[in-house]
Amino acid sequence: MLVSSCNSPHNNDIEYTEGLFGYDLQFLQKYDSVIVLKSGEGNAQIIVSPKYQAKVFTSTAEGNGGHSFGWVNYKAFTTSVDQHINAYGGENRLWLGPEGGRFSLFFKPSARMDFDDWKTPAAFDTEAWSVISKDPVSVLMSKEMKLLNYQGTELTATVR
Repeated sequence: MLVSSCNSPHNNDIEYTEGLFGYDLQFLQKYDSVIVLKSGEGNAQIIVSPKYQAKVFTSTAEGNGGHSFGWVNYKAFTTSVDQHINAYGGENRLWLGPEGGRFSLFFKPSARMDFDDWKTPAAFDTEAWSVISKDPVSVLMSKEMKLLNYQGTELTATVR
């Protein structure tokens, strides 16, 4: 006997249209082992991504067939990694500063301070986070970061 549910986040037999939570979920599942957190009744859901910097990509209040509140930059998943910044989308992001100036995290020591040399540190642009624990309603992720500022000082941080 085969049992299938329309509420299953892994049900790829249903075709959702762009703008719906189910569409974004199916799209993101092609690129990541995303984590779907759900309220008790299952209508309120969020998609969290360990691979893409612990992002909350999107959320809904009405299940897979409900409106997707977040933003997914579909094109960013099918193009090569950008040398400056990779805007995958999401409802949140981690951002550290300063972007410019003598303590900048976005320029290597002695680099020119112009866009050609500006680079978002991989630790919060392209590197995955580790899942520490998860259950149906929460997930805890962590990232150890080593960042070099414009002065040549290495900064170490653990973000959870």
